[in-house]
Amino acid sequence: METIEDVISRTYIETERVFIEKKKIESFDEQTNKYLDKILELTKNFQALNSIYAKTNAALEEFVSNNSDEKYLNSLYELCRPLLKSSLKLYKSVRSSSYYPGLKSTIKAYHEEAEFLRELNHDMKLKIKLNSNDQLSKILRKAS
Repeated sequence: METIEDVISRTYIETERVFIEKKKIESFDEQTNKYLDKILELTKNFQALNSIYAKTNAALEEFVSNNSDEKYLNSLYELCRPLLKSSLKLYKSVRSSSYYPGLKSTIKAYHEEAEFLRELNHDMKLKIKLNSNDQLSKILRKAS
């Protein structure tokens, strides 16, 4: 036969178990809220960065299209190289983070802007090479 003391003890134990479970749920809710806050913060940061990249890419595209000064193009090409490395490093770090699922569309837009910058940098390199070849052709024509 169960005593009243046993009933009270069992009820106490069950109450404590439920209390501990509630604390775990509250802790999980806090962690979830922090995670979602971080996703929101990162989304805003990447949206701002995407805007900066779009403006930079537009200005660079116009400049590369309208200029052929080999020294200046080469200087810009070298200036873009660290930016490209940094872009790739940032993309890879976010892509492998636990935040990526919440940032997919924003990161996709960032990656597209970074890829466009890479293409512009490649275009600059080709333009520099073509300008160098034109100069070589002129020299060879004069020598003959």
